[in-house]
Amino acid sequence: MNTESLRNDVLVPAVAKTLDIAAKAKPTKDEICTTAKITAAVAVATAVVSLAVQAVLRNR
Repeated sequence: MNTESLRNDVLVPAVAKTLDIAAKAKPTKDEICTTAKITAAVAVATAVVSLAVQAVLRNR
């Protein structure tokens, strides 16, 4: 499976379904805050791992 078919066959429908579910949901303020915290934590973790991988590859 190439990148374009992965995007078109998997990611686009998944994102569309997620947005549809989110549009129908009525989240509370606490749920929104929790989601924002999780999203921020995942973004930071992704950045840290990315920098670590770059450092390892650079020092080879």
